Amino acid sequence: DPGLADLYQGKLRRLLRDSRSYDADTIISLLPKGFYLEQALLLSHLGRHREVLRIYVRQIEERGLAEEYCDRIWRRAAAEADGSLLPAEATSDVDVQDDV
Repeated sequence: DPGLADLYQGKLRRLLRDSRSYDADTIISLLPKGFYLEQALLLSHLGRHREVLRIYVRQIEERGLAEEYCDRIWRRAAAEADGSLLPAEATSDVDVQDDV
């Protein structure tokens, strides 16, 4: 059932976005092909931003998501540089859109 699969993929994305109780490298290696948004979330947590952008632009062809992601990363880096964001906060909560 495609609707059920979408529901579970959404739940997986929320878990990956909200939790840090997993090894991102291990999860990436276990994901089925085609789980691009989930891969992007994990790569983002690992700080592999170019690979996230590659997924958005080449795999799912959502340039708007790539632009939003760059904006979020840029804002976090700027906030960290001016001291309004602690370094640990800069890498947390970098999220990927749940429902593309």
